[in-house]
Amino acid sequence: MEMKDGLLLLYSGQEDPPWYKEFLYGVEEEGLPLHCLDGREESPGSDALSLANTAARFCCFELGIGADSEQLILRHRLQRDEAPLLLVSRKEGKDAIRQMGHNAARIVKSAPLILD
Repeated sequence: MEMKDGLLLLYSGQEDPPWYKEFLYGVEEEGLPLHCLDGREESPGSDALSLANTAARFCCFELGIGADSEQLILRHRLQRDEAPLLLVSRKEGKDAIRQMGHNAARIVKSAPLILD
């Protein structure tokens, strides 16, 4: 995979429409480009954490987003632990998922995070 010039989201098993579309809207509202790719061939695992780690290696911002059937995870390439930088579950609802999209973009822009 080649380096991407925006945020990179790798997913495993996409639904139509994807359950995390609110995340995409949140990033879009912040004005950042976002690339969404099927990560099953690129990543050693198909869970959100593995996909996020792989995405971080190929994102110019060194932030990667992984999505599986239940959660979205944001990771930075230089994180030493296995904890997500940001995490949202499918069950948390549209507002929480969109807010994570805003916050992922705001990390890149060095803008204040939305914490409500």
